[in-house]
Amino acid sequence: MIEASYCASKGAVTSLTRQVALDYAKHRIHVNAICPGYTRTAIFEDTTAHMTPLEVLEERHPFGGPGVPSDIAKMAVVLASEDASWVTGVNLPVDGGYTAR
Repeated sequence: MIEASYCASKGAVTSLTRQVALDYAKHRIHVNAICPGYTRTAIFEDTTAHMTPLEVLEERHPFGGPGVPSDIAKMAVVLASEDASWVTGVNLPVDGGYTAR
């Protein structure tokens, strides 16, 4: 049942992001969510062997494997900058195209 609760929580974040963005838009407060894909972190390295083997992930992934933490951080910087002044209510996948396949 971990899969069902995980999916429900992701759906809740998506809906919450959109609603809070609408609630605070009149104050020009931006609300967005970064939805990271497979990212090489300590927890990724610890759990990959139990989940999807890295070789399988590399075969399935459009960019050939997981990203690195700086890939996610760069998007956070963009969303916090003036370059994103007209962006709110977005659930932004930062996953190297994994969810697009």
